[in-house]
Amino acid sequence: MNLVSETTFRDSVGAIGQTLLLFYGLFILISYMKLFSKANKPMWLALIPFVNAYVIQKIIFGEKRGWTMLIYFIPVVDGLYAIYTRINFCKVYGKSLGFGIFGAFFIGISNFIMAFSDSEYLGPTEHIFLD
Repeated sequence: MNLVSETTFRDSVGAIGQTLLLFYGLFILISYMKLFSKANKPMWLALIPFVNAYVIQKIIFGEKRGWTMLIYFIPVVDGLYAIYTRINFCKVYGKSLGFGIFGAFFIGISNFIMAFSDSEYLGPTEHIFLD
């Protein structure tokens, strides 16, 4: 009877994957904190779920449009709206439409580029559905 559990290769790969996922999450979080500070928002707001989505909506569409994050709770529409907001998020930091499409699929890389390059916050953009 063997009471000592053996570590398998599969267990090691799982631990490495979880560690990489943790570092990727921290990478995105730090990038968002830097982007919030560029938009003159408190950096710590990036740490709070749902509040950070609200602040991102305010960064993109202005102070009175934070409630538009509720569109994320509408099934089917939420995916399209996420791409739309991501493209506009890149635009308010001075990036092009092409970079915004890239940013919709590679959030971590695009956040890092916007946060740690010379890009500046240009101010809110118009909301296609409300203005």
